[in-house]
Amino acid sequence: MKLVHVTLSLVLLFCILVGNLFAVTPLTKGVNLGDWLSTDEDYEIQTTRYQPVDFQDIKALGFDYVRILVNFNTSGMTAEYAISPIQMMCLDNAMMWAEQAGLKVVIANEGGEILDATATQVAERVAGNWKDVAGHFAAKGNDAVLYEIFASPGDLVSAENWNTAAAAIIAAIRQVDTKHTIIVGPVGFYAIDQLTNLQKFSDDNVLYAFEMNEPAIFTRQNGSYRGVTYNTSVIPFPYSAGRMPTMNGADAGTPSEEAYNQFPTQGTVEWVKGRVDAAAQVGTDKGMPLWCVSMGVTAGVQWDWGKSIAFDVPAADRAAWLDAARTQMEAKGIGWTLTNYRGNYSVFDQYENGTENWMKSSVYPYDVNSTITAALGLTAPPADSYSPTSLEEGIVLFDDEFNPVSRVGFWLDGGLGVGYPDFFVTDNPLSGKYCMGILYPGQYNAVDMFFYKYQDMLTLAENGYVLDFFIRCDNDAAHIEPRFEMTNEFEEDRPWRMNKHIDNSVVPFDGEWQRVTLPLLAQDDQGAWDPDDRLWYGGPGGLIDWSRVQRLQFVSETADQPEAEIFIDRVRIVDPVTLVKEQGGIVPGELYLAAAYPNPFN
Repeated sequence: MKLVHVTLSLVLLFCILVGNLFAVTPLTKGVNLGDWLSTDEDYEIQTTRYQPVDFQDIKALGFDYVRILVNFNTSGMTAEYAISPIQMMCLDNAMMWAEQAGLKVVIANEGGEILDATATQVAERVAGNWKDVAGHFAAKGNDAVLYEIFASPGDLVSAENWNTAAAAIIAAIRQVDTKHTIIVGPVGFYAIDQLTNLQKFSDDNVLYAFEMNEPAIFTRQNGSYRGVTYNTSVIPFPYSAGRMPTMNGADAGTPSEEAYNQFPTQGTVEWVKGRVDAAAQVGTDKGMPLWCVSMGVTAGVQWDWGKSIAFDVPAADRAAWLDAARTQMEAKGIGWTLTNYRGNYSVFDQYENGTENWMKSSVYPYDVNSTITAALGLTAPPADSYSPTSLEEGIVLFDDEFNPVSRVGFWLDGGLGVGYPDFFVTDNPLSGKYCMGILYPGQYNAVDMFFYKYQDMLTLAENGYVLDFFIRCDNDAAHIEPRFEMTNEFEEDRPWRMNKHIDNSVVPFDGEWQRVTLPLLAQDDQGAWDPDDRLWYGGPGGLIDWSRVQRLQFVSETADQPEAEIFIDRVRIVDPVTLVKEQGGIVPGELYLAAAYPNPFN
């Protein structure tokens, strides 16, 4: 018994020593939220893209942290080195929701590029950014936050210059926050082989990052990674000579050809685990705690217009690679991060070979791929099929910000290359702080509100509900079309459209706010563009299924508008009784247009 007691005491002492070896906040298994705050400009951000329920779902899957990519270098800064207040508001919300769900948060700065010639200036800017962000969260007392200083330095800066810059950024953060873990990765886009050139800093609360997406010819097939394009697709994992495709001719004479020729050796579980071992050995040799910021495999391509191809990467192949990488990292005590929560590289399955279901979204729990979650050691929710609850009352879709019932997308550069959205226009909103700007759109350019999977609006349509919004424009040649479109969830679906063309002949474009109310059933049938077979269908009217509405668009359908600035505010679907009361007893007909409406709520 005494021997057992001594042995247990030694084990306990060892655990205490190991636990204190590194002072960093532990990260075990997490996921990237890269589709929120990493936009080039802050005015493109949908503040409501993530909600408390998303953090709860992430926790339920078994993740213990999220990594939020933030572009620190947008145009929305209100003071020198301060990040956009829109970004900060979203980070505050994310931190609150994460703590409520029991998750940690890694804030990852991915703004800008660092070169040898600019290393000093970039380090000064990023240090200022981090003093703003770290000072903010240090003052708030958030416990579960980590700071990733620069994701990720590429191959145009030397390891020596990057190490110097990183040391300066770390020192700046420690001026305002001595508590939270700081994360640094090597040059070469966090390459494993560059870990040996990354300095071990004197600060013992630093975590050292790398990416594990090798061999990239499999994980990034038909895509690009670290400056190399991999055109060959449908590559299997593990390697199988019988399943291996012929190399795409575009890869000849490029690094992709070398990767193709090496794949029989590198496309194995043992090779993948060996790459993790190589990273772990550097960590052991240099006494650096390691963390993997990204690992994932593409699910395939729904439709590549340039190459006219579509393909799936089978879930079993993806799972084999993910299991190999994940289990080896866990064996080496290295935390890992899945490349995306939603969309490609994620735990969701939304791809179908040969189709372009681009309006679909990744929705928990309906679209979770249990094969992928099993490979990641996560907990898949019980299988369920989506059946939306019928909307029985009106809904506000935009008023200062978008309703979280939709995810917002846009395409506003078109052939002109000058269009852009601004979801935070402060100049003369109808009410509140902001209105939406659709600025200089090209033909077919649009702002889209994609409903998560789709919404059942049949009851609203049958009961006379109307689309009610305000528009302001001072260009009499401008135009815009609000357009509802049904889902193409199944291959036999046609995404039928109903819309209304709004221009200066319909409502005065005189620079004042005008009210437009459109009964849902009184709009114009427009037909359907089916992305499955990439054909246009005219068809008779009345084919839209209001029980399966996928999106509402504001689209520049008929022409380029290089000089048009169109502003939209307070977008609602509202019942006719409420509308009659608001309009002083006027009953909406096929189309109701209010008189000039200059800021009635301000």
